[in-house]
Amino acid sequence: MADRQVDVAVIGGGPGGCTFAILAAQAGLNVVVLERESFPRHMIGESLLPNNTPLFKRLGLFDAIESGGYQKKPGAVFTHEPTEYSRKIRFRDAYQCQAPYAYQVERASFDRMFIDRAREVGATVIQPAQVVDVLGDVNEVRGVCYRDGEGTHKINARFTVDASGRSICLAKKLSRIDRDPVLNQSCAYAYFDKFQFSPIAENGDIEILQTEDAWVWLIPLSQELVSVGAVWTKEHIKQQKSDLPSMYRDLVKRSTVLASRLQDANQVGEIRSVADYSYKIDPAWGKGWLCIGDAAVFVDPVFSSGVMLSTLSAERAFDLTVDQLKSGKVPTLDRLRRYQNWISRGLQRFKFYIYGYYTPGFQKVFYSDPPLRAFRRAVASNLAGNVFDPSLATRFWTSLFWFNVRRENRKLGYKSSFAGLS
Repeated sequence: MADRQVDVAVIGGGPGGCTFAILAAQAGLNVVVLERESFPRHMIGESLLPNNTPLFKRLGLFDAIESGGYQKKPGAVFTHEPTEYSRKIRFRDAYQCQAPYAYQVERASFDRMFIDRAREVGATVIQPAQVVDVLGDVNEVRGVCYRDGEGTHKINARFTVDASGRSICLAKKLSRIDRDPVLNQSCAYAYFDKFQFSPIAENGDIEILQTEDAWVWLIPLSQELVSVGAVWTKEHIKQQKSDLPSMYRDLVKRSTVLASRLQDANQVGEIRSVADYSYKIDPAWGKGWLCIGDAAVFVDPVFSSGVMLSTLSAERAFDLTVDQLKSGKVPTLDRLRRYQNWISRGLQRFKFYIYGYYTPGFQKVFYSDPPLRAFRRAVASNLAGNVFDPSLATRFWTSLFWFNVRRENRKLGYKSSFAGLS
């Protein structure tokens, strides 16, 4: 096969990569998507956030998602098992209510919807196709080499977008992977055929459960299927004599809340595990290339940010580079730097909640009845995904929320490694 010349080469056919590909194809650019797996495929990251809704409409996918039979998610319930405290978050209460609900999705069909849409609007999708090399070096990327059933081929591209997720395709060759020293965790998860919602939950709510040694997600995908995962720190794992699946089975047996939620439920399929959860790529861009989504950064999934960060980072990268790509240019470094700054600001706001979640001050403030409804609305706005361009009201009341968290942490003598939490 002859070498191919395109405007954009996208590595990875998940929601992030397909978001960039769909937008690029709609803009008239010549774009190719290289996906190493055949679809449908298994993937976690099933719980979405309302801030994705405007983008789904822009991609032409909202109607298909809305009518796709996915479980609607009106909010979340957080439960602290040691104290039996619970707190519910309603997306409709957010200051910036992009939508009153999100979705819980089975990723096999959800991801298939994205890649089919990319084909529909004119992107070339090659799958399975394994990227095996980069054309160029750290100073400039000019495309990639990939291998399929017919051999090895070259794609020359003015811009290469790495959306390969945790495979981190480009960064392994061009950049540095910084593991988060605090959020150094691993998880195990499985599926069950029954689920009892928390007494304070609405139908479709995700539940986040904090136990003595782990946090647990319970994501109802339908009336007959729930995803249940547990996340532990590496320090805790090292102290155990058993492997992650054994730790998972033990936790399900020991937790009184899980026993209540999974009463009479049967496990469906095997227990799976994922190691080394949190990292960031530095830098995540260079001349002729850019990383988006999990290929750029992966944070603790406690607030269901994965799909949102992946797709919104793709949208932002496209919006900052499309005019240059359409004029036949390689996106300039100042545009890519603006992308990185935008991502960093939003991630910093999300990381406040992620790091804060593990502090005693956060737990005291979060699980207490707020003196003003404004606190609850600000938290709902952030947890709905409004972290990149928060409104004045969201920023103001969020700052007061964190003031109270810091005050409680100081009272308790807690010192956080994350600046601004103690």
